[in-house]
Amino acid sequence: MAVIEQVSVEPMEPRRFGRVLSEGEYEALVDLITHATRALHGRVIWNVNSTAKGGGVVEMLRPLLGYSRGAGVDARWAVISGDPEFFAQHLGRYFEVISHLLAARAHEPAPAPRQPEAEPAP
Repeated sequence: MAVIEQVSVEPMEPRRFGRVLSEGEYEALVDLITHATRALHGRVIWNVNSTAKGGGVVEMLRPLLGYSRGAGVDARWAVISGDPEFFAQHLGRYFEVISHLLAARAHEPAPAPRQPEAEPAP
């Protein structure tokens, strides 16, 4: 059985980079924040992975979401846990659905569905 838990991420003020960026870089950052906030208004951006501790993904995700939230984007993080069987059964389907959605978005043909791997003989 899988369990999904939301991870709390505190907003971080992205405009604090104004102290370390050049004037042009800072203006570009503010423009990006303004554009992203408008484009994502009313939407929730979910980031889902299998752990909230350790590893490079976590080290990058926490500040990315913090600065996104600080800029006004409703960015959230959920951790899904399950036994190895759960991930073996569902992870391939997840990537298949995502690839089809991305292909449809890009108006390209989706890759052929993967065939399930045969169970090893006992």
